[in-house]
Amino acid sequence: MSAPVVQLVSAVDPEPEPPEVEAAAPALLEDAPDLMSPATLSAVLDDIKVATLAEWRTKDKGKPVDEMVGPPWRKLGGAVRYLKGDVIDWIGRLPVGMTS
Repeated sequence: MSAPVVQLVSAVDPEPEPPEVEAAAPALLEDAPDLMSPATLSAVLDDIKVATLAEWRTKDKGKPVDEMVGPPWRKLGGAVRYLKGDVIDWIGRLPVGMTS
């Protein structure tokens, strides 16, 4: 007959899973439209001015998405638009504690 198997349980909780990208997005973004103008995104993000978004677009032009300061944007005709999913991903890539 074999000895009983004893399973040890650690008293230390396992490390928590990193939060989902959506969890990092502001609650207001959940109700935002899927396609946003700079004015709409500015209103949704509350503290980020339309002029700041324009400045980021100028700085980020031609950069890969992972090197951009601001959220990725698209030009539809002459209009600048932000996709909700892109903004959520951008927020998820921001370092914790980053101020803009």
